[in-house]
Amino acid sequence: MAENNISKELLQKYELGQCTDQELAVVQAWLDNDDWNTLEAPRHEFDHVEPEIWSALVKELDAETPIKDISGGHSKQRSWSSPWAWFTQKGAAAACIALTLAAALALFYYQRNRETANFQAHNTQPTLQWFNKASFDLALGGNSSARLDFQTGTLALRGDIMLKPKRKLTFYDAKTKTSLHFNEGEVYYVSEDPQNNRLIILRKREINFLPPPIQQQIRKQFHLT
Repeated sequence: MAENNISKELLQKYELGQCTDQELAVVQAWLDNDDWNTLEAPRHEFDHVEPEIWSALVKELDAETPIKDISGGHSKQRSWSSPWAWFTQKGAAAACIALTLAAALALFYYQRNRETANFQAHNTQPTLQWFNKASFDLALGGNSSARLDFQTGTLALRGDIMLKPKRKLTFYDAKTKTSLHFNEGEVYYVSEDPQNNRLIILRKREINFLPPPIQQQIRKQFHLT
């Protein structure tokens, strides 16, 4: 094949590694030749070839074009994808993981709030009844009843309870129209005053400052030593 048979198509095949041994020898000889005047067309007519070659190269790689291994003569497959496609795939995977975690957390908090949304218990026995919930531990006194509504924030009690919050709790006493605050980790004794239906709230650490008869009554009522 003569040097004047060099064409744009042949140069594209050379860039893509698709030349036969004979075509490869012709292109190599043309590249080694310093005499550009032997070409049929002026040099400036080849100025647009390089952008077109790169455009064709991207299309070929996107289509997973088989390319020729010049050293062994065997064809092999080369796969190529754009960086945008890679980031799109990774972004979609990350979004799925984030949605899964968000759904799991939402389910966890829903179940937790559902457990403590409305606590109600009645104790018809003279002994204590113990309850272990996600937000609090509670001991219900003998012949007592309690209702803790976390949706409305109200506390209703008949009798006595011992309450130990696992997080800060706030309730509203509709009878006295006052807010009741219970701190995390502290132990509270809550009792209803039968004379005026008011709630008496004492911290465990405050028992020692009460008159001895009241101390004995509270300790006996909640089986404290």
